[in-house]
Amino acid sequence: PSPSKITATAQTICERFQILLQQLFDKSSFDLDNQLIYELSILLPQEIKLLQDINNTTHIDSNDTKIKCIHHEFVQQSMRYSQKIAIILDEQSLTYEEVLYYVQKLSRYLINVCSVENGDIICVCVQRSTEFVIGILAILTCGCSYCPLNINDPVSRLSILIKETRTHCVLIHSRTENKLLDCITGNDDVKFVNIEQIIYSSESCHSSNELNIVSSKQVTTDDIAYVIFTSGSTGKPKAVQIRHRNFISYMRSLKQLELITKNDIVIQLAQCSFDVHLEEVVGSLILGATVIMLQSNKNMDINYLLNIIRYQKATYISLTPTFIIILCDFLQETKKYKSIQSLRTIILG
Repeated sequence: PSPSKITATAQTICERFQILLQQLFDKSSFDLDNQLIYELSILLPQEIKLLQDINNTTHIDSNDTKIKCIHHEFVQQSMRYSQKIAIILDEQSLTYEEVLYYVQKLSRYLINVCSVENGDIICVCVQRSTEFVIGILAILTCGCSYCPLNINDPVSRLSILIKETRTHCVLIHSRTENKLLDCITGNDDVKFVNIEQIIYSSESCHSSNELNIVSSKQVTTDDIAYVIFTSGSTGKPKAVQIRHRNFISYMRSLKQLELITKNDIVIQLAQCSFDVHLEEVVGSLILGATVIMLQSNKNMDINYLLNIIRYQKATYISLTPTFIIILCDFLQETKKYKSIQSLRTIILG
């Protein structure tokens, strides 16, 4: 980890530890004899206010008050399961509360420094990582629309997508910056934002005024949540726009069928070029599940995938017909059937 990330993490730990001590020595807020230790809160006062402000939002489509925006649903889960693990990547893990903290930090930067506005399309060109998830949720929190850029695509396609979206902001990793530079030659209007540098900086995001700006963003369920482009195999890539209400309705149908529940551990397998990756990542989180991210470029490594499923006791995975054939052939050849015995739901499509 970078020195700035270590410093920021240490500062946050100290602040949360102080909150814990205050509760332990305040009998009016915590009953040592009758309450369990996990009931202690490590939320900072500013974070509690942000959660309340966002959760109490009235910016919901008047025609369907039961449907909320994607990021509002995520905030609700963060309040319910603050200490539950939300994302896992190898030895790294983030709780729901930690994800929310980084989301609000990046959102504040996008609004105050990058001057993003409601309806803007923000592209993301980031390898599989916890920062990838944080970037998507931060974009939605700002009232903007998410558009994925696959780093494995040729520069010509990336250039077309950046031009088509008219984006002024692209979220990147240090490892993806060089390729993106080739895509915007001569276009000084596009700003690169390195997610890692922003969220792991030692700068605090506890200013009440700045947090109010984030929580007061007016977003409705009719707003566009994300834009996915077709492959362009028959010509120019075409944009497919999905609204908040469409995505939430779809995820609620999966919940009603108990295909994904809060108890599930979901493998994030799909590439960002396909919209199913949003179901695996964002959809799982708004239902309270845990997401297992795979290492970059290892989503087609069967041995690696089976080891992750077995070690993490994954319960949900979405596969293409071609991939399930490869997987079944591998299992038949190696007899590693026990590797997938934890799986409860397998989606094909």
